[in-house]
Amino acid sequence: MKQIPLHCIVVLIGSARAGKTTWARAHFPLHEIVGADEIRLELTGDIHNSSLNQEVWAEAARRVELKISRGQRAVVDSTNLKVRDRQAFVDLAQRYGVDLVYVPITRSLDDKLQGSDPREQVLVERSHYLYQSLEREIGEGDRRARVVDPTITAVFHPNRSWAPSRILAVGDVHGNFGAMERAVELAETQDLGIVWLGDVVDYGQANLRCLHLAYDTVRTGRASMIWGNHERKIDRWITSDWGVTYRGRLSDANQMTINEIQSLASARRDRFEAAWVALRSWSWQHYVVGYSLFTHGAALPEMWDRTDRRLPGEAGNQAFFGEVDNRDPTRADGYPNRIWEWVNHVPAGRTVVVGHDWLDRVTNSVTVKSNSQGGRVLVADCGSSKGGRLGAVEINVLENSYTTHYFDG
Repeated sequence: MKQIPLHCIVVLIGSARAGKTTWARAHFPLHEIVGADEIRLELTGDIHNSSLNQEVWAEAARRVELKISRGQRAVVDSTNLKVRDRQAFVDLAQRYGVDLVYVPITRSLDDKLQGSDPREQVLVERSHYLYQSLEREIGEGDRRARVVDPTITAVFHPNRSWAPSRILAVGDVHGNFGAMERAVELAETQDLGIVWLGDVVDYGQANLRCLHLAYDTVRTGRASMIWGNHERKIDRWITSDWGVTYRGRLSDANQMTINEIQSLASARRDRFEAAWVALRSWSWQHYVVGYSLFTHGAALPEMWDRTDRRLPGEAGNQAFFGEVDNRDPTRADGYPNRIWEWVNHVPAGRTVVVGHDWLDRVTNSVTVKSNSQGGRVLVADCGSSKGGRLGAVEINVLENSYTTHYFDG
């Protein structure tokens, strides 16, 4: 069954009283739907008043663009029968590089007329026959859109119900696009859900390509994203007017990603920002599936029962940065002095998978830590783009067993 992904423009197409609004509200949250009738009611006080149609269409396009530029999905609920009615949405999909999906919806004329207002009946009949005359053209998708059957289409929604039985938890990618591609290929071949453990960007030569691959896998329901400390730093730079008002410390690794962003032309930056905002809104600081918890830096016991996308207080700090020795917080090289006391609090029979720390710099392999009660931690950062390789842990959620994988760039 084909899914309608996140962050796309969905254009419903059908005659008056075809059931478009009913279908939209059954499949999408209300905040994603842009309804022409609702806008017409706002502007004129009467959904049948067509005196401001030009303004209604302009407002619909404006709202769709706002949603797409902010990383949301937009569903256009109107008749959209003629090419000129759809052109603004075709252009917006092209500008922001998002999927365009057409959903033709129809039913018999008798069904449409049943219970209709008498003053609507002429309009309904005219609209019905116009749709029939254009049905073949609509089915071609204006050579841009994917046309889907509303009766066999699933709509993807990001929530905690994403729980594949086998997961590939991928450590810090850090701009290593070739290795990241191979991890995705393995996941697709073996039917594994992916968890990106954070720090997809910085250090490497292809940070934005890696970001977009993470975005693409999450928006299509193939992956879940953990927001790492490097994403957090770049996000703060972006939201500081693209660095103009940023006052934090930027490392050479951060600068690699920033240089790529600054090299983007204006149109490409619009696409990048929309994808970035979308991925940020879908991402988590931790993710629990069965007996496994996935996070970037470190896990506190309270995380097993929390469902917040961003964690408060010390839980949030440790999820981003790991556990730091408060008695001696900074190493001689200026980096945090991280410790692993938190491993002792992993419950018996539970597994925590993290990235963040490249511990094995000899064989560049996944490091296993365990405690006396039978809890364990798998550290999947294997030094990708820093002299090591990309590491990943395949978790069988049902059996609570794991295997390791490695990918070279």
